Amino acid sequence: MKNGVVFRKAIICDAPVIARLRRDIRNETFRGIYPDEVMARFDLDASERMLADLICEDGEETYLIECNGTPAGYFGYGKPTYDIMPPDAVCLTMLYVLRAFQRRGIGRLVFEHLRDFCRAAGKARFCNGCNLYNENAIRFYRAMGGRMIGWCTADGDKIMDQLVFEYPAEAVQPPPD
Repeated sequence: MKNGVVFRKAIICDAPVIARLRRDIRNETFRGIYPDEVMARFDLDASERMLADLICEDGEETYLIECNGTPAGYFGYGKPTYDIMPPDAVCLTMLYVLRAFQRRGIGRLVFEHLRDFCRAAGKARFCNGCNLYNENAIRFYRAMGGRMIGWCTADGDKIMDQLVFEYPAEAVQPPPD
């Protein structure tokens, strides 16, 4: 890929690596949003089992992101995860990059990959959920052309409070200056 960034389709033996990335990125991203007791209860083994199941699940695609051979993050897509998403849309179910690797264009490359997938599959759009309190991710998704199509909240549970964005499979070019 570009600038030493490689997206490698995950295989079951990648589950431990992705689980550790999940733990580390969760600590970087959600500390201060999720309650401390929730953060302290992260179960690496359970996360590894969940990811191994996800990697093997039909209709779901999981990728390990490597930057110059170093695990930098992961992403996945498949079936819609929220009822307010269009049932025919592809859903970006996860996109997480370690802070040290952010602002290098990796997210844009993921969006190019997803748009290519959607066009090849004859899908006109894709969606994703984003935690309502993850301001950096919200800025990124808006910069990628995301149009908020809904939200869901769970009385006082910041983990479940989500915004839902939708994107056309064809990239929308920003207007010229």
